[in-house]
Amino acid sequence: MTSNISSNIAQRLRMRICGLSLNKFYSNNNLQNFRVEIIDSSGNIYTDTHLWILNVKLLDGNQNDASHLLKTNIKNKLFVFNDGICHINDVKITDVSSKHYKCFQFLFSTNNSSIEPIVSSELTIISCRLLFVHRKQINLTSESSIALMPHIGIIYTNRLESKGILTIGDLAKLKLDPYKKEVFGDIRKNRGRLTEYLFDDVIEQANKIANKDKNDELNDSEATITDCE
Repeated sequence: MTSNISSNIAQRLRMRICGLSLNKFYSNNNLQNFRVEIIDSSGNIYTDTHLWILNVKLLDGNQNDASHLLKTNIKNKLFVFNDGICHINDVKITDVSSKHYKCFQFLFSTNNSSIEPIVSSELTIISCRLLFVHRKQINLTSESSIALMPHIGIIYTNRLESKGILTIGDLAKLKLDPYKKEVFGDIRKNRGRLTEYLFDDVIEQANKIANKDKNDELNDSEATITDCE
């Protein structure tokens, strides 16, 4: 499908990338949401973009097509313009850039050949495992996501969440759950680095966090009662 637009108008239009201000992300984690705009020679957004499509490709550092590493919920990676703006949300790159000539770039084109494609700035993707190093400095609570726990990567997070285990508090409850081994078997699926010993250790850490929350709440309540007296 091609957009129905005169060549004279198209020659005055170009694309602009907005909101992609960061250049370093973690693999298998959402990039920051950003957008691609169609603008005229004055820099104003061109809104008459009915049936306009944005084609999204991922290039490696050697300008090879690496779109197979791009994960998105959008079918065929075809995004739709709405009044001149196309929002790029919930996009992940599944591998580190060091394995692909040091960086990645987006290549954007439209279904109107008169508009020149545009290439994003270089993106560095580092291993999601390094995210755990940074997360150690975060003050975790019972309401924190299970994805913030060590040894719980994106795959285990998705599998646990599918069972209704969303927070560290939910994970802590597995300590006394008679179906704990069954849950472990379901999320590991006979392979993976998460051993039963590590899973028990994660649950124990979750319990410590949950118990600390309870003690903090108790201390706050006692302090409130004392203040009232």
